[in-house]
Amino acid sequence: MPATTSEHGELLRLLEESMAGRREEALAAVGLTWEEMQELPWRLGRGLALWIGGRLAGFAWIEKRGEILHLHALLLKEECRGLGYGAQVLQRLEEEYRGRAQAIELGVHEANALARALYEKSGSQPVRELPGSGLTVMRKALGGAEPGSERPQDAVPGAPG
Repeated sequence: MPATTSEHGELLRLLEESMAGRREEALAAVGLTWEEMQELPWRLGRGLALWIGGRLAGFAWIEKRGEILHLHALLLKEECRGLGYGAQVLQRLEEEYRGRAQAIELGVHEANALARALYEKSGSQPVRELPGSGLTVMRKALGGAEPGSERPQDAVPGAPG
């Protein structure tokens, strides 16, 4: 379900936590300030709240870029990590976007070995390194998008396609 304005603070807290000790380095790698970064989940793509068992477990931030679904962030609360929720989110995204996107793409930092293991287990493969950032871009093929398969909520005004 789409993240609400009232959940914005928690999404940002988890986003900042995910950059623990390397926030400035991570932001410099993408040419953003923290103030600019705080607005992106609401302007670029969709922020999704992940509710499991009646409680907020975290967020996914996605953006459809042409034929690629980009997963900007998969942010789980600490107590919800290692319970299979991340794998469930990836599976649901794959099911929802198969036939509407060619692949799911994401970046993972070298310091986040658990996330990389999750992505590899889900079938994502490294496709390139982003020099100086510690980030590896990974991708999982979904089998292609059908012409005209983009839904209005997938389109992101002003985003590169």
